[in-house]
Amino acid sequence: MLSVLVPHLHALPALHLHGVLARPPPRPVRQAQQRSVQERQPYLIVWQKDSIILRPESLAQGENAAPDDTIALDKYHSFSLRLPAALEKNPLPQWIFWPSGTCEPADVSFQGSDGAWEVNYSPLTARPQIVRYAAK
Repeated sequence: MLSVLVPHLHALPALHLHGVLARPPPRPVRQAQQRSVQERQPYLIVWQKDSIILRPESLAQGENAAPDDTIALDKYHSFSLRLPAALEKNPLPQWIFWPSGTCEPADVSFQGSDGAWEVNYSPLTARPQIVRYAAK
């Protein structure tokens, strides 16, 4: 009976991941959605070689071009973005959030030393739905 109540040690990363993804969207997603509504302008989450950044879609004259938020990536972790509703075959890795609070549908996947996961983000709520995850 105790084994049912206490998770196995190898399952902890998966349980942690499930808990993280069940909460409100991760920081950049939440920030992009909030800022696009508050500032009434589109925001982008942009995948770059060594980082993922948050920035406005366009800048007014004199505004700082520095990203509003940055997630540094290392060689042991990779995130990828797939935009299933994109009109182009190979779109730029930029995920847009509109002033209405909606976003382009997106699939985000992660691969790292702790395991792998993939989530689909709803265009209406920007909430993730777990498609798959596997802990190592």
